Amino acid sequence: VVQSEGDAMPLFESFEDFDFADELYWEVVNGDNGNTWEPVGYAGYSGSSSMKMDNYSGNEDARSDYLISPGLDLSDMQTANITFRVAFAQKIDTTKDALRVYISSDCGATWALRYVESSSSLATVSTTNSSYTPAGSNEWQLHVVSLDQTYYVDGFKFKIEFLNKGGNNLYLDDINISGTSGSIPMLVSPYNGMIDLSVDLMVDWDAVDGV
Repeated sequence: VVQSEGDAMPLFESFEDFDFADELYWEVVNGDNGNTWEPVGYAGYSGSSSMKMDNYSGNEDARSDYLISPGLDLSDMQTANITFRVAFAQKIDTTKDALRVYISSDCGATWALRYVESSSSLATVSTTNSSYTPAGSNEWQLHVVSLDQTYYVDGFKFKIEFLNKGGNNLYLDDINISGTSGSIPMLVSPYNGMIDLSVDLMVDWDAVDGV
C-alpha cells in the first residue's frame, strides 16, 4: 500500500491496541529473520503496552532491525522534535547494543543518522542475565531528537534501528512528534490513546498567530 500524503501533526503513538495489520504505514525490517519489533500488552510507560525488540535470544550478532514510521506532514511546523521512552537492560557490562534514529525528508528515499545511544548509556536498569521486562515507570528513559527546518516537509519519515550486540530486551513507548505549528492549531492534550482521563480535564491547544 502506497501512502498518498503524510499524516497530520501532532503524532503520539502509545502502542495501546496497536496491530500492524491495522497500521498499514508502519513498517518493520527484520535483518536476520529472527526476533524483531512486536507490540506487547504487558509493559508500557504511560499505559500497559509498548513496542518490544525481543533481543534476549534468537538473533544473529551485529544484525539490525528497523521500525519505520508512516509518512508525516511537518510542512506547517515552525519547531519540532521527536521524543520517545526506552526501557533496556544489558546482559553484562561489555555488551554494545545500540539504538539509532534516522530521519528522511523524501518519504524514505534517503536517510540521515540523527541520534545514537548505546551500551550502558542506553541501559535503564542494572545488568541482568534473565529475560528483561520493565517493572515500573522508573525504568524508562526519555530520549529527545531535535529536527531542523530541512525536515519540515510533507513526506517526513523516521526510522528506529536496534543493533543487536549481545544485550537483552528493549522496549519502546510513547513516540511523540510535537512543537510549534505555523497556522493550524494542534491538540496537545489529551493525546490519542490517553487513558484514565478525568471528566473535567483541560484541553490544551498549541497557540498560533492571530488566534
